[in-house]
Amino acid sequence: MPEVLFDRLEMLASRRLIAVLLVLFLVLFLVVFPLASAQLALFSGGVRMIDMETGYTPGQVYQMIAAYGEQGRSLHILTTLTADLLYPFDYSLLFALLIITTYLEAFPGGRMLRHLCLIPFATAAFYLSENAGIVAMLALYPQQFPFLAPAANLFTTLKWAFLILTIVLVLVGFLGLGVSRLKRR
Repeated sequence: MPEVLFDRLEMLASRRLIAVLLVLFLVLFLVVFPLASAQLALFSGGVRMIDMETGYTPGQVYQMIAAYGEQGRSLHILTTLTADLLYPFDYSLLFALLIITTYLEAFPGGRMLRHLCLIPFATAAFYLSENAGIVAMLALYPQQFPFLAPAANLFTTLKWAFLILTIVLVLVGFLGLGVSRLKRR
């Protein structure tokens, strides 16, 4: 079964699809999220979106949620259930395709290295779990559930750790690809 997944990813890995995914990633990252964050900052007196934090305590997250006000909470939920729902699917596929294509060319004898392309999907799973916790806290406010904030924070921490790992893997792939191409010259 895993081999079928890797074969499908290799088949999907066209420059055209990677370009489309990259454009969508950049639009979300450079346009949509900054606009939503700026609007939320207006409602909250400068408080950032929860998922932009690398970690938080229950007290900190509920202070943020209170600062958003009703409009800010609604905006945060809307953003999380639209753009922030699309984002992990986009970047996980983009980064997986970049890893699988660069590693296959850069490390031709290391077919097992293509398994590293699963790391972005783990990142996305943590991201989506974090978002579920955040939406629940926002929607249920002012009620506070003692388990919800620590669970969301755990997923936040795992998301950031796996995102850093994903970025390192992509950079290693491009570095390996550059070295491989220089050796062939």
